[in-house]
Amino acid sequence: MRKSILNSLQTDEELAQTLATRFKVQRIHENFSQKELSAKAKVSISKIRRFEQEGKIQFLDLIKALRAIGQKKMIENFMDFEKMLLENANVDFLIKNEKKIKRKRVRK
Repeated sequence: MRKSILNSLQTDEELAQTLATRFKVQRIHENFSQKELSAKAKVSISKIRRFEQEGKIQFLDLIKALRAIGQKKMIENFMDFEKMLLENANVDFLIKNEKKIKRKRVRK
């Protein structure tokens, strides 16, 4: 059985860098330069570079960049509410009772 990428990576930073590398490969595959992507996505080129080099980007900028390179499917998969509802039949209950759930404070 193939090992999940989430299980094989040790840190959040490694996962972010893997996503950034995958994004860069897709950008190149779609024949976009960083400058062209920046213009199409309306995200500064420095933010695109930082993401591809360091794996760091604001979430809204990532959505804009993914749309610009034609990766709406990745966003849709992330936002698959129908699947979430099937997997979590009690979502409505949790949402309605969110304020009723007593949370414990962490003491310093």
